[in-house]
Amino acid sequence: MCTFLILNISSLQLIPVNMIAYRQQYGSVNPAGIIAPAIVATFISTLTAVVYCKVKDRGRRVRQLSALALSTVINWKKKLWHP
Repeated sequence: MCTFLILNISSLQLIPVNMIAYRQQYGSVNPAGIIAPAIVATFISTLTAVVYCKVKDRGRRVRQLSALALSTVINWKKKLWHP
């Protein structure tokens, strides 16, 4: 769910239609010249968002495994000392 939210926030946009319209309205020589930089920026922001989610998810899993291992050791010691 968090990944979906972050992908939406990262501004996944393939063709920036509004910017092309604004550039054409204000008399730009090449209004569609914004497409390539926009696609590159979108790709970088989306890639950064995905990497961030994967790193956070991995950190959460490591903490869960650490907590599970610690509780297993504590339970094992309790059984060992109090049979």
